[in-house]
Amino acid sequence: MPAVEGTDLKRYAAADALNEAEETVVNLKSNGRLMTGKPVLSNPTVTGAELEKKTPNVSVSACLDVSKWKITDKKTGKPAPVTYTAVSKYVITSLLERWDGSWKVLRDELHADQPC
Repeated sequence: MPAVEGTDLKRYAAADALNEAEETVVNLKSNGRLMTGKPVLSNPTVTGAELEKKTPNVSVSACLDVSKWKITDKKTGKPAPVTYTAVSKYVITSLLERWDGSWKVLRDELHADQPC
């Protein structure tokens, strides 16, 4: 069963990034779906930084590979039907802020139009 409880999600995500993850979990649960596999990030690159601010932040760009991350029907364990053709590797940009000594992702933006 998809769940946020028992994970470290709140340790690493806040604001929009946390809300979107929680909404995805609720949507998966209500539709009897699970996510299997896991996404892979590669080539993370800092594209901006404001380290001298009261709340330091950085912008990061990376390649997100979701080819091994599948939506599965909870009852059958088989892949769930997908109504669209998604690109499996694309650029993702993220905004992170330093809170209480650790970095938290505040916002992710997926760029399916930018394969990597």
